Amino acid sequence: MEDFSPPLQRRGISLPYIKFNLNLNLNLNLNLNLNLSLNLNLNLNLNLNLIICHPTKTRSSGTKHWINV
Repeated sequence: MEDFSPPLQRRGISLPYIKFNLNLNLNLNLNLNLNLSLNLNLNLNLNLNLIICHPTKTRSSGTKHWINV
């Protein structure tokens, strides 16, 4: 079985982009003068979930997929 998944370096590029987009959303919320405490808690929870997410291999099929803990 050949592994046609993208290389590890290429797959690792997606996480910084997602974190950067969440940071932009945080700045937009601050500029719109919304409920700051609620928005800060929401964005921090999203960041923690993305950090814990990581590509892994299943033992049976060997295909890579995302697991959100």
